[in-house]
Amino acid sequence: MKSQKGFTVVELILSFSITTIVIVLLFQLLLSLKELYTTSGYKTELFIKQATITEQISKEFTTKTITHISDCGVDCITFEFMDGTVSSLSIDRANKTFSYGTYKTKLVNDSYYGEPIVEFYRNIANVNNNLDSYILINIPILYPLYEGENFGINVVYQYDSLKEYLVGEEF
Repeated sequence: MKSQKGFTVVELILSFSITTIVIVLLFQLLLSLKELYTTSGYKTELFIKQATITEQISKEFTTKTITHISDCGVDCITFEFMDGTVSSLSIDRANKTFSYGTYKTKLVNDSYYGEPIVEFYRNIANVNNNLDSYILINIPILYPLYEGENFGINVVYQYDSLKEYLVGEEF
């Protein structure tokens, strides 16, 4: 008897089916990894922008003395310093930009601003420490894929209310 070399139709169909399933699973894995890479890249960029913006504001607040704070429009506040310089902090919701002084940056795709909060507090009972008051600036920046996470600007500036002449208005 002569043995035949080759594959039967059933063996061919089975091998093609298994190969197709493996290829589809690998393709889905590849798409998942691409999505993970993209979203983690956005998250990293949001953290970098958050750190840069906060550093810009904090650097000026710690090296200069604020003499006056005023409202300069919708989502805008102006800081005047003892040395005569002025810096404005503003957000442009339509163009998704943030600016402070000469620094300006654009938000990451699909991210958006929450409601900004600027609050002034004074601790009257604090008689031993000259730094008896502080200003809180909170500008939330949100990203839909990371619900509950805030990538925004959070700055607290502590000051001596007797030496600095802050006049504040709501942001």
